[in-house]
Amino acid sequence: MAWDPVLLRSLSQPLRHGAASFERALHWKIMLGPLEISRKKAARTANAQPPAWLDELARRPALRDALAAFGREKRWIDEQHLELCRISAPTFQEETRAHWMMDQLKALGWEVRQDRSGNVIALPAPDRGQPLVAVTAHLDTVLAPSTPSDIRLDASGRLLGPGVSDNGVGLAAVLAIARISMAAGLWDGAPALPVLVANVCEEGEGNLNGMRFLCRTPSFSSRVRAWIVLDGPNVDHITAEALACRRFEIALTGPGGHSWSDFGTANPVHAISRTINIFSKTLWDNPTSQVRSSYNIN
Repeated sequence: MAWDPVLLRSLSQPLRHGAASFERALHWKIMLGPLEISRKKAARTANAQPPAWLDELARRPALRDALAAFGREKRWIDEQHLELCRISAPTFQEETRAHWMMDQLKALGWEVRQDRSGNVIALPAPDRGQPLVAVTAHLDTVLAPSTPSDIRLDASGRLLGPGVSDNGVGLAAVLAIARISMAAGLWDGAPALPVLVANVCEEGEGNLNGMRFLCRTPSFSSRVRAWIVLDGPNVDHITAEALACRRFEIALTGPGGHSWSDFGTANPVHAISRTINIFSKTLWDNPTSQVRSSYNIN
């Protein structure tokens, strides 16, 4: 498939819509799925017309063939999904799964390395400083399987178990893109390249550390023209606008704690409980902004 200006414009287009400001939207996510806008978004953009280059791109035989290959490769994709989910990868303990992903990507012909934060980074050709489009999926899970058998298929063929959705499905999609695009030769002679990233520390206390590391590494982030994040099983929409996510750790200490020996002494658990109540009630009764936001305490 020859590289041409239509394909190059399709890669550079997100940059003009602010995709490069990833660091400002700390948890900005784009779900790959059918190329359609959600109904709510469509209601606000009823008169918008898709750019001409998008129709032209969709008609390209090589691209149509590559998209059809995802259906033909379904069994292989499902097998990768099952195998990778059976590798435990709680936040801060993703190394085994990271090495497994590296092995698979190398076997598919990609140039693979691991950065200092633990992220797996893969390119379809030697790195010569080309512009990049990052396709990412996080390695870690909130819950980890106790044994490989915790990840299983039910009678209907559904994959069940901790992490199969968040984010086993995203990692399986990265592998599928690696296999199918490489087989189709989509990147031969391309002036811009996809960079596949399996990033660490997305969940909870990980606080997006893997993606923060990438965004704060100028030699990498300055070359990225767009970020595409594969996360979760939704295939009915693309999220291009989302809430920023900020996490804070607050510690309260005090002399109390033991239910018997410290009875009557100030207990930090009681204090933090009252703090949570005051915080929640204040925000609920006196919203400080008309912009919708949410919070969670755990």
